[in-house]
Order: sequence, then C-alpha cells, then structure tokens
Amino acid sequence: TAYRRQRQMCIRDRSTLHTRSALWTLLLPLELHQHVSDIWRSYIAQRLFADIGVRVAFHPPIAAHIRRPKEENLPDMVAELPLYQDTLSLLRTLRAWRGKAVTLPGRLEELYVHLFEQGYLDVKDVSLVQQWVAALLEAGYDFPLLLSTA
Repeated sequence: TAYRRQRQMCIRDRSTLHTRSALWTLLLPLELHQHVSDIWRSYIAQRLFADIGVRVAFHPPIAAHIRRPKEENLPDMVAELPLYQDTLSLLRTLRAWRGKAVTLPGRLEELYVHLFEQGYLDVKDVSLVQQWVAALLEAGYDFPLLLSTA
C-alpha cells in the first residue's frame, strides 16, 4: 500500500552509545519535547566534554527509526519548534559559557542553572540534574576529573 511504501521510505538510522565514563550525560531534560531533549542533551554533554578532554566519535548507524507519514508529523513538528528556532542560540551560549566549579558534578549543575537562567531549560530540569548527580554520587559513580580548574 501507499502507506507502507511511505513508511519504509521514512526509516532513518539513529542510535547512541555511551561509555561508563559518560554515564553522567544520560539525563534527559524532561521539560523539552523528546525530540528536542536528546539533541540538546548531546550539545550540553559536548560542552562539558571539552572540560574533561573527551571527544565525540561517530560510527555508522546500527539502529533504524521508523517515522510516521508526514501528515501525522505536524504535532511533533510544532512541539519541536525550539529545535528549529533556538538551537543556534543555544550553541552560541554553550560556546561562550565558562564554568567555575572545580568538579564535573558542580559544572554540570552550574551549566543547567545557566541554561535555565537563559531560558533554555525549566527549573524542574535544574532540580532533576541535582537529583541525578546526588544519585550517581550515592551509587559510588566516579565522575571524570576536570582537565583544569583554573
């Protein structure tokens, strides 16, 4: 059928692999649409990767994502507007940001507060990242060390 053909044409590959040392990056901001949240999370993580000397690597896709037909995507597109309207400004904000905390958990919280103050994240996301950091520390997770605290 036409629907099945269109559905097959809308398959796109998408997956992410995280190492144990990057476990702290898995938290998704909850107050953003799910399609915005995972992309912005990666930009936030990348900013902090620079502080710990970590780089992002790309591998050919190993998973398939099946999209709905275009006419069913309108609600998603509307919910994803921040992705189209605000990402460039978010990237500029991340590039200019300089953390002062002397630990990675401190910098993570500091960055979430900054992004809340700039209007990119909700205060609930700040609270969530604080709980996330506390839970990781309580579980004995070893955060990577910062390259420099200067």
